[in-house]
Amino acid sequence: MNPITKFYVSCKGSDENCGSYQSKSFRTIQKAIDAAYQIIGDVQIIIADGKYTNTNAIASGCRQGNLEIIGNNTSPDKVVIDSGNDSNSAATFWAVNGANIAFSGVKICASTKNPPLLASCIRSTYNGLVTIKGKVIFGKASYAQILVGNGRVIINSGYDISGSAQYHLFCSTSSSIATTANKEMNVNILENLSYEKAFACVQTLSVVNWRLPFILNGFTVSGIRHIISDAGCIAMNAIGSNKEITPDQFPGSENGKNISGFFNGQIFGLNSTKKLWF
Repeated sequence: MNPITKFYVSCKGSDENCGSYQSKSFRTIQKAIDAAYQIIGDVQIIIADGKYTNTNAIASGCRQGNLEIIGNNTSPDKVVIDSGNDSNSAATFWAVNGANIAFSGVKICASTKNPPLLASCIRSTYNGLVTIKGKVIFGKASYAQILVGNGRVIINSGYDISGSAQYHLFCSTSSSIATTANKEMNVNILENLSYEKAFACVQTLSVVNWRLPFILNGFTVSGIRHIISDAGCIAMNAIGSNKEITPDQFPGSENGKNISGFFNGQIFGLNSTKKLWF
């Protein structure tokens, strides 16, 4: 097995450092990502506890090897990463042009709201792939907490939500979001949440295959549960789902809007609804 290269980032670091040791850590996550693209093989970017504001980190293009961002897996809330003012990125983290990046142990926010920039926490576009590999906390976002456009997001871990947004999930343009069916994993709601547009929006030939249960912990989630349009598809009881834990719908205070597309085996957008059997 080839060794894993590690780069370190801390609030006390400097981008003039080599980044290969904790004592010589980089200051910015972008510098560590750029360094990862200079080498072949698996890379882990280890982020020390702290608040990393003004972050618009972009992983662009395919590279040979996995790229993983690791914070504090015991207390993700100790590694807080928030968006900056890069309108080209429009996200705290952006995987684009075939980039493959995994996350664990971090709290990701996207509070930037300077028109025309409405930031998202994670953005995956143009064949980008984002994997939630370990516990992540999604904080407040101006637009979406998870945004996918012609890309993919794989959620292989439970995670927490501790802030509101216009959307939690926005999946468009032949994209997909897939989740694990592990009984031990769920989505924890850590405060009262309000989604201005909808908890989930799926459109334009995109698919969300959702299996994780939502644990409200006594809190409420207000807003529309989901919006489906332009042949989008939400499957919450698809093949492979664990019937004991898979929810029937997303959280929210208003019923979902099935404009045109598929929801849990039903087709909408015709003169009537029909049950589809596969």
